[in-house]
Amino acid sequence: MSLARIRCPECGATVDEDPSPPGLSVLLSCPQCGWRAATTKQDSAPFDPQRYTVFVSSAMTARDLAVKLAVALGRHARDLLPVAAGRAPVAQSVDALQVLHLAGLLAPHGIAVHTSPPFPWAMPAVASAV
Repeated sequence: MSLARIRCPECGATVDEDPSPPGLSVLLSCPQCGWRAATTKQDSAPFDPQRYTVFVSSAMTARDLAVKLAVALGRHARDLLPVAAGRAPVAQSVDALQVLHLAGLLAPHGIAVHTSPPFPWAMPAVASAV
């Protein structure tokens, strides 16, 4: 549900979302009567029902990328060559939290992830490839 459509249960005014740190909660307040509440922020990655196919990219050669993927994922580099060459995904039918986990594992190695369909949530910053 969009927060723009939430009405204050006390006076009926449209509630505002209070600035808060990123997380799974959101603070709501009524600008007219002062009513306040905290609730679950449902427009966040843990509540995303979409399944994603995950691909990787890097400025490295396919062979170097396969080795870096092997180190990060604990798999044999030979098996990851099709992934590194862009011919196969690194993961299929995964949820948003799994995408973020993969991105977090790969970013320090200079490997970016992208998804199909496009991923709407912020990804970790990718380190410069070493």
